[in-house]
Amino acid sequence: MSKKRYASTPQEDYVTNRILTVFAFSFCVILGLMFAYKGYSSFTTLFITRNILLGAGVLSVLLVIAGVIWEYTSIKKGIDTRYKMFTGRSVAVGAAMLAVCAFCGAQFNIEGIKAMYVFVPAAAVLMLIYMIYSIDFFAIAAVSAAGGALMWIMSRSGRGYLALTATVVSLALLLLFVLLVLYVRKQGGTIEIGGKRLINAKNANYPLLFFTAGITAACAIVAYLTSATVAYYLIFVMFAYLFIMAVYYTVKLM
Repeated sequence: MSKKRYASTPQEDYVTNRILTVFAFSFCVILGLMFAYKGYSSFTTLFITRNILLGAGVLSVLLVIAGVIWEYTSIKKGIDTRYKMFTGRSVAVGAAMLAVCAFCGAQFNIEGIKAMYVFVPAAAVLMLIYMIYSIDFFAIAAVSAAGGALMWIMSRSGRGYLALTATVVSLALLLLFVLLVLYVRKQGGTIEIGGKRLINAKNANYPLLFFTAGITAACAIVAYLTSATVAYYLIFVMFAYLFIMAVYYTVKLM
């Protein structure tokens, strides 16, 4: 008896290829960070490594600008990029990750490289969430991850100037996030530019999005008003919340 072979759809092949690309790209970035870490470990190569990172950061920013222009041009011309791997948006996102790694490594040396060892896998996971799950869970995951990073900063800086700046900036960004969610809901869950749909959130769980912004803002305020120790434990609160949301949306995906 012959077995019937399962034929994958173009969309499934596209998602699979994107997942493999994200893993490969993240692996290459981690390798680059390892070389930078080794360069910082020797006094003779310290300044060379820093200059290389600065140059890579500037080049990455230029690639981000080029990617944005490329994506905007594709949208205006009505070019279908649904199943294309190499697009302006992918170039801009990848270059933005490289820019963050390069400038952080150049500014904070070995400590910056260590921080990027966490940032790169976290960014890769967010990309995978964006490709596999609904856009509202991606937004929840991004806000929660940023909240966890904020708690880490607060746990290291206490009530200093850095903590105050991080708190104010995070609250402002959360306000912008809430306003964006309200705007998307008012538009019926879809945002289009040039006839191309950029955001499709018709079935989004808007109460959960608002709750995520609220719990993140509450943690930020509590962390600043209390102590670095409380901020440290709030890291686990943020990621426990993210884990619960991951279970909830995974069950919905089944």
